[in-house]
Amino acid sequence: MAGDVVAALNALLEAERSGAQALRAMIAEIPRGFARNEFEKARRDESVSCLGLIGAIKRNGGTPRRRQSEFTTRVIGQEDLSARLWLLARAQTWVLHGIDAVLAEALDPETEQFLREMRAVHERNIEWFNRTAAGLRRTAEPAAVAPS
Repeated sequence: MAGDVVAALNALLEAERSGAQALRAMIAEIPRGFARNEFEKARRDESVSCLGLIGAIKRNGGTPRRRQSEFTTRVIGQEDLSARLWLLARAQTWVLHGIDAVLAEALDPETEQFLREMRAVHERNIEWFNRTAAGLRRTAEPAAVAPS
């Protein structure tokens, strides 16, 4: 069972690394200001998740893998920021399911507490990604012209 937990934690770690890298690339395109600050916060959340997952893997007797998923390339390949955020939100939802699966196992208290906090942060970020993507989509749509 510990091996299954470690494998699941490593899968989450790979996803979090990719999320952090995708956000880093997106930040480079955003001018300084409040929006960029929100993206930087989300990237920091991903980085904190990576550190916490590394600790959880080690506490469970595992070795953190160094690789990341190919998700970063998929996100950056999207046509615009809105599409990138939609894809990132879907990936974060996958992470929630992964967290839930690990939480169903017997865990040490520190790992369980970290995963519950990580889950709450991901829920908040998913909501922000979706709201921001929807706002970007609306501002990109051509304005309706009233008949004369």
